[in-house]
Amino acid sequence: MLAKDYLKREVKESAGCTEPGCVAFAVSTAKKHLGSEVENVYVEMSKNIYKNGIFVPIPGSQIGKGNIVAAALAACTDCENPDLTLLNRCSNEDNLKARKFLDEGRVQGKCLEDVNGVYVKAVLKSKDHEACCIVKNGHSDIEKITVDGKIIFSAECRESSGGVNFHGVNGLEDIVKISEKIDEQDMEFILYGAKMNYSVAQRYYSDSKMKLCSFFRKTGIDDVGSKIRAFATIASYVRMSGINEKIMSSGGSGNQGITVTLPVYIYALQAKADDRKTAVALCISHIFSGYVKSKIGKINAGCGAFGAAGPASAAGISYLMDCSMEQMKQAVITNLSNEAGVICDGAKESCAFRIGNAAYDAYFSALMAAGGVGVCSNQGVINTCLNSTIEDMKYLSDCTRDCIDDSLIEILEKRSF
Repeated sequence: MLAKDYLKREVKESAGCTEPGCVAFAVSTAKKHLGSEVENVYVEMSKNIYKNGIFVPIPGSQIGKGNIVAAALAACTDCENPDLTLLNRCSNEDNLKARKFLDEGRVQGKCLEDVNGVYVKAVLKSKDHEACCIVKNGHSDIEKITVDGKIIFSAECRESSGGVNFHGVNGLEDIVKISEKIDEQDMEFILYGAKMNYSVAQRYYSDSKMKLCSFFRKTGIDDVGSKIRAFATIASYVRMSGINEKIMSSGGSGNQGITVTLPVYIYALQAKADDRKTAVALCISHIFSGYVKSKIGKINAGCGAFGAAGPASAAGISYLMDCSMEQMKQAVITNLSNEAGVICDGAKESCAFRIGNAAYDAYFSALMAAGGVGVCSNQGVINTCLNSTIEDMKYLSDCTRDCIDDSLIEILEKRSF
């Protein structure tokens, strides 16, 4: 496995929550191939996509929240090259047209109760034609496109369609070796993404109109831990509030992109690490998060920031601290002892507080490991062997996924928003 392969597929610019972004991407792709005026939109979603995007604010939206609003906007917005930032391009006219679509019942959605992970099927109909786009496994990974029942694209025909393959990667040691082999192009891209996320946080930290930002200015960011928590919280809040800003995502999640980059990058700035070392540490953070998620699921019943991105960030920071491999593993294990098992109850503005906590805990876990402190015995789901801990997390995820998600969806659907 090359770092370049992972970065190309899993580290991408996004706007807003990536679950409705995935819905919008599928709808927009189908629209592009329909070739005539859209009359009706029908979307099927896995329960993970449905739960995560059911009530979250949408960038570019003046008409509401959630997956169905995202689908309506995508159906009414022209986009030649759809991606996870396409909703940033919605105009006032697009919003008015989408509102009319919704009021007339021309956009329908369904949660597929027996489908988990990333899956969206968008079917668009015009007067004479029908186009369908299926997105699966990755938030912008197209599995199939059909027009009037004829397949015009199938991922099975492409050698690279299987997603990132972690076959042969045996934990953190291998990921460090992979990351240390990044070339100049990889390094520039990794730093570009970290700077993008840092810039969003930095700009909004000074925004006098946002109470959250004013709060952090009052409490101060004099030490690196406080700055990590404040900037991660702010960057997440901006995207989860539906503000039109781009964030560099990781593994299909903007919040996880924030969590794997900002703690590592802010510590690197404080430590005056050179660009090469900073980029390697960030690469470790990106790829280790993806490795954990390849075991427990890209999206599942757990919070990805706590279960994967936070621990990965702890690994990246401990690398910058010149920790040994055993200390790096200790940082991850200590982090997981605090964060593993937090459930995902859907995407929303308050996710920002979790992201701030996950980011701070990543830093503190690395600091503890560097000082020879941490969880050093088998405790609960935590094992002194990091790979065994990840396998136990996978077992728990597999056993509890459906009952947790089903219960949360039931709770959310009873709410009045």
